[in-house]
Formats: sequence, structure tokens, C-alpha cells
Amino acid sequence: GHRRTYVKVKETDEAYEHLIENKPQQFSHSLLYRTKENRSESLEVTMISPALLLSGGVIGSYLIGYTAYSKTNKTLEWESLKEVVCVKKGLDHTAVQLNKVLALSGLTQLGLAFIPGAMDTIGVNQQDLAALSTYMLVSHGAYSIYRYYASAKMPRISTFPRIFTEAFSSAASTIEKLMAKRKFALLCGTACSALMYAYLLDDGTYIHSRTKVPVDALQEHAPEICGVLSLGLLHFYFMEVDAKGALPVRPYGLLALITPSVALAFAAKYVLV
Repeated sequence: GHRRTYVKVKETDEAYEHLIENKPQQFSHSLLYRTKENRSESLEVTMISPALLLSGGVIGSYLIGYTAYSKTNKTLEWESLKEVVCVKKGLDHTAVQLNKVLALSGLTQLGLAFIPGAMDTIGVNQQDLAALSTYMLVSHGAYSIYRYYASAKMPRISTFPRIFTEAFSSAASTIEKLMAKRKFALLCGTACSALMYAYLLDDGTYIHSRTKVPVDALQEHAPEICGVLSLGLLHFYFMEVDAKGALPVRPYGLLALITPSVALAFAAKYVLV
């Protein structure tokens, strides 16, 4: 009879080569899983996408290193994590904290997706990682609009034309200057998501690729990648900076600045050379 077996395995180039060389077969590619069907053996194998596994690990690391970290005591406090995971302070508190984790994880992964060869040793398809990052950042943006629109964190669109006056006028108050930074951050974030989505649609290898992203593909798209990473970093900075110019971010959250910065350095090198 027809046997169907599901296994979780580490996805490597060798595994792909084995599946591709084992004829006759059908092979499908998805962000969530990899499926291979060998008709001669009537066997179907489904493998969870390594990009999805890595994404889960990044999110988990932020829940521990960021959510559980106390700014006051400068240490991990597991009760803070329990409050979020177990919804002890209400659904709104949990959603707000998870939205922060989603944003930080998405930006961190975006950097990893564009560092040449960074994912080779663990067999993660960097295009899949880039796509997951985009979906996470877009989801973060959608929730933020729902939660914060018309507040100090997200001013009304009708106030955006005043951004230059608020930013550069000597008569502008400290609060107005801070609002200008938030508006600039929102514009950068929107442009980052739009440019990233356009990159994914333009690069057809994203949909059908079965291997890691070759370095020459990153070189070819270096200008777009520079734009995406620069806009993402600007959004992060100007969304978090306070009125005094300080960046009050928990230490682990700085990882979301490090990986995109490293990737930006590589992309800039490809553009300039």
C-alpha cells in the first residue's frame, strides 16, 4: 500500500542532491516544508524548512534575552517572560511585547539573509529567510498601525507635512522634534517593507530555489539590499531614540542593529567595487 512518513531532518545541500538524484520523484518547495515523493517506493518525506526552524530559534532567543530582561535590575527575570507567555497582564500587554519581539527578530534575520555564506554551514536557504523576515516585519507594521495610530508613537498622517518644520525649526519644542524623528522612522519602515517585497517579487529564484543564495545573486541585487538594510536600520534607530538622543534598548536588542550592519557592509562593498 501507499506509505507516508513524516520526518524532521536538517536540510543540507547533500540532502537536496540525494533527493534530486533519486529518480523518479517529485520535489516541491515551500517556506514551511520540503516534500519529496519517490513513486517507485511510494514514499513521501516532508522536512520542516530550516529557515522556519531558525526563525523560531531567533524568536525564542529574543523572548529570553529581551523580553525576560529587566532594565531596572539589569538581569533576566523569568517572571517577566511568564507574564507575556501566560498572558498574566492581559492580552494587550502580551501582544505589545510579542510585537516587539517580531520586529527585532525580523530585522535580525534580514541581516542574516544578506550576509554572504552566513547560513551555509546549517543549510538554511537565505532567500527563504529573507521572505520570512519580510512577512514578520510587515506583520509588525500592521499590528503597530492598529495599536498605535494617532498616538505619540504613530502620529496621524495629516501631521506628516510638518515633519521638516518640527525637525529643523529653532522654534520647535523638544516633543515636536521627537515627533519628527518618529515620523521619519515610520516613513523609513514603510519604504523598507515595500522595497523588500519588491525585491522578493523581482528575484524569481526566491520562489523555486532549492539551494542557498549564491554570492553572485547578492552582488547582483546589492543596490536594493543596501536600500532595504539602510531603511531598516534608520527605522529602528529613530523609532527608539529618545528626546536626549540616547538609545534606551536592552542589550540583546542591539543584535537587531548588528546583523543588518554587517550585511550592509558586504552589500556596500559590492556596490562600490
